[in-house]
Amino acid sequence: KMLFRTISRRNKYKKANPRQISTRKTNNWQPKSVLIVRKDSIRAKEMVKSVSMWMQKEHPNIDIFVEKDVQNDLSSQNLPFKSISTFDPQILPDFVISLGGDGTLLHISRLFSKKVPPILTFHMGSLGFLNSYDNPDSYPLAINRVLEGNFTMSRRMRLEATIFRNNYPHKNPIKKVFPYLNELVLTRCDSQVLGIQCSVNGKLLTTTYGDGLILATPTGSTAYSMSCGGSMVHPSVDSLLITPIAPTSLSFRPLILPSTSKITLRVDSNNDDATISWDGQSLSRKLTGKDWIEVRKSRHPIHTIDNQDATYDWTKNIKDLLYWNKGLSGRK
Repeated sequence: KMLFRTISRRNKYKKANPRQISTRKTNNWQPKSVLIVRKDSIRAKEMVKSVSMWMQKEHPNIDIFVEKDVQNDLSSQNLPFKSISTFDPQILPDFVISLGGDGTLLHISRLFSKKVPPILTFHMGSLGFLNSYDNPDSYPLAINRVLEGNFTMSRRMRLEATIFRNNYPHKNPIKKVFPYLNELVLTRCDSQVLGIQCSVNGKLLTTTYGDGLILATPTGSTAYSMSCGGSMVHPSVDSLLITPIAPTSLSFRPLILPSTSKITLRVDSNNDDATISWDGQSLSRKLTGKDWIEVRKSRHPIHTIDNQDATYDWTKNIKDLLYWNKGLSGRK
């Protein structure tokens, strides 16, 4: 079938201007396909069935796709699914429905290493800070808004990390490149203090000693970085956060740098080992003083569909979920 080729031509959603908080869909928005991604829970599995059957009834011209493992789970139930197991950056569904928590959105980010379709998020996880809709049962109204083009999107920048192996300071094809939405974490492997050389745009910024270092996006500023004393940054503010983990120097305060910055990290000593993780995924091999990491802004951000608008959704979540500026008496 020529379905995917047709989808790629129709997928002409407008990219957000980095200076805008939200961007609205173009008038020629005519979605023909959707990818439904869920977390691994009984409730989410039931919600996939409900959403797909509703869409087949109300919008029969929309092609519904799920991941291969989800189709295998539901193959005996005669549901209207086709399989997507391998994603081509040039061939995308028109939008994605996320049924889960923050981890589900991070999983979607990993599915699309380059261009990412707009994502409609429903909270079915534990915290749901990155989800626009608290009540997944409101999906008919939310999906109809999307299909009508009556919505705005928030632009969330991603960072791209490249690992160079055994060749400091010379670049070599021995590397691994990956985008991430929340944070990259470089931490010590044992009880020793870890030294990390941190450079910005080729100039040494500092050498820090402690448990490790976090390089976070504005989206990730309310995750591990915040737990280590980093600032909360609105997703529309393109920036890169450097947050130390238990530094030995009390004067090392977290930094917020322009998104145009290129960060280079290197373990300070050949005798030290470090582990690296990004968005909860870890590298099996340890990093040594001969390895180095380059981090810069990715050219492929994520667009999440707003409930009302980007500022309202974000401020509501920091107040309701993180209890920002609330004393014990203000918590319900």
